[in-house]
Amino acid sequence: MSPQSSFLQRLREQGAVFTGDVADTIGTIEFGPDGLPLIPTYEPLGPPTEPVHFGNARAEYRAAVTQSAGFDLSHRGHLEIVVADRHKFLHGFCTADVKKLKPGQGCEAFVPNIKGKVLGHVFVFADETSIWLETVADSVEPLLAHLNRYVITEDVELFPRTSEVGEVYL
Repeated sequence: MSPQSSFLQRLREQGAVFTGDVADTIGTIEFGPDGLPLIPTYEPLGPPTEPVHFGNARAEYRAAVTQSAGFDLSHRGHLEIVVADRHKFLHGFCTADVKKLKPGQGCEAFVPNIKGKVLGHVFVFADETSIWLETVADSVEPLLAHLNRYVITEDVELFPRTSEVGEVYL
C-alpha cells in the first residue's frame, strides 16, 4: 500500500467523506434559523481524494465559524519565478499590476495568451527573492510552457514547485 493510500485509508477510518463521494450532491444550500446549513451540500473543487467533511458537516461548520478551521490546499499548483526581472516579466503576462507588489503582498490575476484567451487563474505572491504563482495543479505545466516561451533576454528563471510545497489555510 502506498503512503498516499495508507494516509487516505486512515482519514476514511476517522470518518472522512471525500470529494469523489459527494460529486453528485452539488446543489443549493438551505439555511436554518441559526444561519447554519440545514443539509450540507458540496461543490467539489479538489481531487476526488480531498476530504470534505468527517461525518458531521453541520457540527464541523459550526466549529469552524465559532472557533477555527484548517484547510489543506496542498493539491494546488505552485510556480516560482526568480531573479532580477521577475516583476517586469510577469507584469507583461497577467492582468494584475505585478510591478507594484512589495514583499509580503499578493494579488489575484489571470494569465491570457496573445489572443486574450485565459490560460490560467493565479494568485500572485511576492517575497524578497521571488514571485510565487498559486493555481490549480493542472495549470502549472501549461503556464510554465507559455511563460518559458517568452524568456528571451529577461533575467528570470521559472520553476514548478507543486511537489515541494504544502499549503494549509487557517
